[in-house]
Amino acid sequence: MAQITLDLSGSKMTDVKKIIIYSKDQSKELATAEVTNGKIDSPDSFQIDATEIYVVVLYKGLENNVGKNHYYDVKIIGNGTLVIAADGDGNSRVNFRA
Repeated sequence: MAQITLDLSGSKMTDVKKIIIYSKDQSKELATAEVTNGKIDSPDSFQIDATEIYVVVLYKGLENNVGKNHYYDVKIIGNGTLVIAADGDGNSRVNFRA
């Protein structure tokens, strides 16, 4: 079990609608965070029972999500922070920092 905190930044962070964390094989949703005006509404910290996850960053408006790369494989090494740089247009990044 790892304690994971979400940190949202980037030039398009106010356009982010939701962040979803799945298991590596995408078979199980592990956590969901709603975002309003660039701030995480729901708890920004989660208990994750996995060492590798699949992170989806959903933007407002369907056209901002279709055909864009907003899906990331991330390795978790213990407790830490998922740093999400929401730059839109397929330029977003997600990194883990212990």
